[in-house]
Amino acid sequence: MRQRYRLDVDYAQAMATRRLAKHPGVRELLGAPVTVGESRVVVTSGGGLAMFKRARSSTFGAVTLPVSVDSKWAHVAFALRGTRKTGIVSMATKKWGGAYSIPLLALEVESLDGETYRVFLDGGAKEYEASGVLASLREPLRASISEEMKRLKADADALEAETLSREVVKRRVETAPKTLDQGGGMYKVERIKDAAASAVHFVRARIARARISSK
Repeated sequence: MRQRYRLDVDYAQAMATRRLAKHPGVRELLGAPVTVGESRVVVTSGGGLAMFKRARSSTFGAVTLPVSVDSKWAHVAFALRGTRKTGIVSMATKKWGGAYSIPLLALEVESLDGETYRVFLDGGAKEYEASGVLASLREPLRASISEEMKRLKADADALEAETLSREVVKRRVETAPKTLDQGGGMYKVERIKDAAASAVHFVRARIARARISSK
């Protein structure tokens, strides 16, 4: 019974992400494929007992219930990364009677000239402003995204430095002097000259032996 009314934010976010990942406009703005960032801000509300709440029934129409369970809501803002840009997703989701719904789903992207554009997949600007919560989640999320990007850049720089170090060590090993049994000791041109000299010496020795035998 408790599971029926508990709102799983991860599940709701996964639902929204699947829709965003398939949306042509989102894929064009961010660059496909899109992935969810680590940064997320969540505010939950509702889910308690409501006294004398007005509700609408398909059988009895509008009725007043003496006691009912209020809908569980979650307002979520999270980062969505593409190959070209990172956007901010704003989502309002609720769970009632075991079923999830997403009345508001929007993607916010900042252009090169600093303008902010918001694409609505569900709901609109009126619902966004009426929530009174989503706008306040943007700043803490932006700060979290900034820290995440710094960490990702530091990890990328460390990986690049490690790769470069390995290449330097590899080149040093390849150019280091080798023993004769490993083909070292002489440059390639010197080895060719030595082989040619050995061949000439062998031919001269055979000719000399042939002359001695003929006498």
